[in-house]
Amino acid sequence: MTLQSLRKSAEYIIVLLLLPVLAFLVQFLFARWSSPLYSDNFDFDQSIFYVIGRAWHDGHLPYLTAWDSKGPIIFLANMLGYCIEPNIRGVFWLQCINFLLVLWAAWLCLRRVTNVVKTLVCVLLFSAAYVIISSGGNQVGDYTLALSVFTVFCTYRWSVALQQGGVVSHPARYAFFYGLFFAACLLSRLTNAMVLSTSIMVIVLVLVWHRRWQNLLANAVAFILGFACCFLPFAFYFYAHGAFGEMWYAMFSYNLEYALHSHPVAFQQIGVPVVYMMFYFISLLAVPIWALAEIVAKRKGKVILWVWLAITLPVLVWLSKSYANANYVISYLPVLFVPVLQLMDRVCEIGVDREKTKALLIRRWALASIVLIVIGGFANYVRVFRSYGQEGLPLQEAQRQMAALIPNNATMVAYNCMPSVYIYNQKLPACRFFVCQDWAIENGASLREKVRNDYEETMAEWVMVSDIDHCAVRDILMHRYRIVKVDKVNDLMLMKRLK
Repeated sequence: MTLQSLRKSAEYIIVLLLLPVLAFLVQFLFARWSSPLYSDNFDFDQSIFYVIGRAWHDGHLPYLTAWDSKGPIIFLANMLGYCIEPNIRGVFWLQCINFLLVLWAAWLCLRRVTNVVKTLVCVLLFSAAYVIISSGGNQVGDYTLALSVFTVFCTYRWSVALQQGGVVSHPARYAFFYGLFFAACLLSRLTNAMVLSTSIMVIVLVLVWHRRWQNLLANAVAFILGFACCFLPFAFYFYAHGAFGEMWYAMFSYNLEYALHSHPVAFQQIGVPVVYMMFYFISLLAVPIWALAEIVAKRKGKVILWVWLAITLPVLVWLSKSYANANYVISYLPVLFVPVLQLMDRVCEIGVDREKTKALLIRRWALASIVLIVIGGFANYVRVFRSYGQEGLPLQEAQRQMAALIPNNATMVAYNCMPSVYIYNQKLPACRFFVCQDWAIENGASLREKVRNDYEETMAEWVMVSDIDHCAVRDILMHRYRIVKVDKVNDLMLMKRLK
């Protein structure tokens, strides 16, 4: 057996065995919401997506019977998970499959630009960055991450060509992937497309500066085709079911209103903005760090460096000023590959013995990545548990006890309560606005009338409500329901509809 065949065999083992094991372990250890390793830890957003996905599986269309301000992709993912197994474990297996596809996409792209050693290091570092910022799994950015990998690498290969040979023209086939990913972001959460948007702006500026009008037109056509291939199937489906208007309102109109009225409080809550940014936004901060390293090394003429600074710095500014959680950065993680590849090439350049340099990379960098996965992952788990799990456990238990009073065959809805009430109670909500009602109204005033109309028309037999004195439908509930139980400690009330 030749050395080349041995290397091929080793690569097959990595792709077919190591990556599936890595994907499973990442989800098993750190996907706190759905992993069999944990029990009764129902996070907030993930539970909302699951409830809507389950409702969709049972024939209740999103936006018409179960509403949230996200695009349909995240609900579709949870519906498919429910098809695998009719509980949250089905979503866990879907997460494993999805993350494996992400790792395979990363491997495929990386191997086109570098060797096996560097590819393995990059994949491990990527996994470490993922577990550090992931807040329990089943998040909006997870299910478009594979497409994000492809789009970042398309831009990276163009920037490398621009650096090496001054090739200005941008391949139209890359723009097709940009269109696919942009549509996927619109159909999940549009903010996931921030890096893509700045990348497109940089590409357009370069093409306009060099007057590559024909190439610009070809890219525009390819982008539109890619966008149409992803967006139109969803558009036609919801239009055919009379729900396109509500879908568009939820994923675009409401979120535009929300963005205009929300307040930048994320960093103020943390208390230490620099630490927060360094910990969670490392994939984007790695580019300025790389730039600083190049400046210290006094390397000149790094076109690729300025391209990626122009792409990432506006996104960092936006993140620092917006109401952005760590999970916002999931879609931006592939950017980490750019400075890592460049810095590893730099290490190889200064290495006297190339074989020793490769050995150093695979031993020390890979070991550091594994350590980061374990330590960073569990540190993040503690953060997530304390933020979402531990603090919410008393209220969750109070809601569980109150929900136990509702007959099994009765319909119910919870107002201003945690969405996990529908999971452990094994019920679908009887109103489409079933969670975060007043919070959603506060961030989008146009929703108030929709919520009030929904509760005017609802036939829910039971209502569990939190903070009834300040809720937007208090007058409706007090008129149509009688009080059955009050929990003053947790500010909960259980009500039954009057005959």
